[in-house]
Amino acid sequence: MRFVAIFILLLLGGWAPHGLAPTAVGPPTLISRSLAGSSPAVTNALLTWNGAAASIDSNQSLTSCSITAGNSAGNFACAASGAGVNISITSTGAANLTGGSDDVAFTLTVTGTNGNGTSAAVSVPIDVYADGSAGAPGGSANAAALMSNGAAGGTGTSYSFVPPWKVAGKDYRTGYDTTIGALTDPNTGGFPACVTSATGHVVTIGGNGPCTIQKYDFSLENGWNIVINSGCSTGTVTIKNNNFLIGSNFGPTGIYIISSTGACNVDLENNVIDGNGCTYTNLAALVSFNGGTVTAKYNQFLNSPQHGINLGHSGSGNSFVSAYNYYRVFGYGTNNHVDPFIFNGTGSFTTATSKFDVIVEPGKNGDPSIVGNCVANTAIGGGTGGMTAAEYFAPSGTIANPATSYDTIIASSNGAVMVSKIVEANSGTVTGQVITNNWYDVSGILSVGVPYNLTNSSSPTISGNKLLTNGHSCDANNSCS
Repeated sequence: MRFVAIFILLLLGGWAPHGLAPTAVGPPTLISRSLAGSSPAVTNALLTWNGAAASIDSNQSLTSCSITAGNSAGNFACAASGAGVNISITSTGAANLTGGSDDVAFTLTVTGTNGNGTSAAVSVPIDVYADGSAGAPGGSANAAALMSNGAAGGTGTSYSFVPPWKVAGKDYRTGYDTTIGALTDPNTGGFPACVTSATGHVVTIGGNGPCTIQKYDFSLENGWNIVINSGCSTGTVTIKNNNFLIGSNFGPTGIYIISSTGACNVDLENNVIDGNGCTYTNLAALVSFNGGTVTAKYNQFLNSPQHGINLGHSGSGNSFVSAYNYYRVFGYGTNNHVDPFIFNGTGSFTTATSKFDVIVEPGKNGDPSIVGNCVANTAIGGGTGGMTAAEYFAPSGTIANPATSYDTIIASSNGAVMVSKIVEANSGTVTGQVITNNWYDVSGILSVGVPYNLTNSSSPTISGNKLLTNGHSCDANNSCS
């Protein structure tokens, strides 16, 4: 059962003048308070109270509490806890709140009781976020200090305003699960039947799915790559819990770490994919796909000379979903512009979603933290135009209903600017675009107050976006400051 830790503060009146006995104490008063308009936030197994401390009399404890409205489905329960109330998610709530919706809002009406009576009712707003933390791989968060500028993933800034949900890499691990034991040397083999060859440090998948490649350390022997060829025409290839690092085998020639020319679907889950761009600068993208549905969850995409994910699809009905990933440092090379993901083909997409992702891009003086195989403050070439956009929806074909939601995008300023826009759609045809509830640091973009270029996006919806630096709204150009 998922537990929620919300504490509703109790303020008790009836204090006596100095030296006199106390007067009768009335019923408790529950104080509902929030910070910068944010609601308390359930992040799967945890609900965080975003409030300031109140003066409470710790000797006046509650004996019971009640949720009197807003809980007809029985998702929540309350329990008196000292001078406050703990609200938890019940087993019914755990079954109901499965993550089918990214954000579900509730308003509970709560009362508390002690020996002096029952408080007046107070409204408690709660948001339940499907932020991915419940399904994250085991192990410590890979960038725990992302928001506090500590050694573990700091960006050069300590932020006073942060997303109310659990953030990928900061609050939970992305990359391979560190609790499953040592990863296997791919040189020892053991691949499934869909693998038709494993020679020359290349794993070739020429058979149909289902096909799962998992728990290998592909950084060994100076680096391996995976090629999915046209022999894989149906089913799904799952690449999960692996470690990839470009080395001398393929770094000088710039061959993709993972590539597919087949029509089968590809799921990337719980991988570390490091382009080692501080050493090798010829790679055009970390991974590249020309067909099938592409889903990426809980991965680390690090240190690319150019792009992160290249989508070179043709035809119609294509789908791309990126969720709970950690993208950091692109553009070590000098080739063209760079993007965490890019739609490079002539095909049309009916799904193009990024949610609860983290994208971090420093200035050209480099990232102030160690990132994967690259040491801190390694200068970034930046290509010929830096990063076009942290999220670049600019197809030759059509993208219908692209969504950027609940992402944390940090374009930090360390030397010359690297990032042009936060979200861009300036070519092809983009319809039904949604950009909602994201948190940004725009201090390192080309025009700080102009994070969007949506000239080819028809009637986009932009709402609920905020700045990490001051909590201000960032829903329109020239208003993000």
